[in-house]
Amino acid sequence: MSLPPDSSERAVEAGTQVGPPTLLTEFSTYEDAQRAIDTLSDQGFPVAATSIVWNRLRRVEHVTGRKTVVTAFRDGALSGAWFGSFIGLMLLFFVERQENSSSIALVLTYLLVGAVAGGAWSAVGHMAQRGARDFSSRNLMAAETYQIWVDADVIDKAAALLNLPNPLAR
Repeated sequence: MSLPPDSSERAVEAGTQVGPPTLLTEFSTYEDAQRAIDTLSDQGFPVAATSIVWNRLRRVEHVTGRKTVVTAFRDGALSGAWFGSFIGLMLLFFVERQENSSSIALVLTYLLVGAVAGGAWSAVGHMAQRGARDFSSRNLMAAETYQIWVDADVIDKAAALLNLPNPLAR
């Protein structure tokens, strides 16, 4: 069982009087819950009176591959190259240069310095872990269910727009 969202803060922000939030429906995917809110919005429903509540959260870590000193260097070098390019462009635009200096050479120099520094920093960091984490991954948050809560004073309209039974009539 989830705790309903506190609608009093929204009421103060919107400057309106709202009833207590009531559970309208529940979905197994966030996309379905989002689609329901979008449907309400498309039909002119005051969606500020709704909330999507994520239930039974969990963090999912997808392993994307093995991490070695070489892959750590490569990833760090790519990040460092972007950062070095950015610094080079900022210097190009905001610092006065001599007439005979090359703009491309300036940006490429900072790109290369950034790539080497980023790659070295990342490789040394990976080696310092001594094999404790030899894989790369990406994380995401997921919920088991997604509930739509609606302020009680407009829940009948929301239920009708989504072709659902009115929860207050149950």
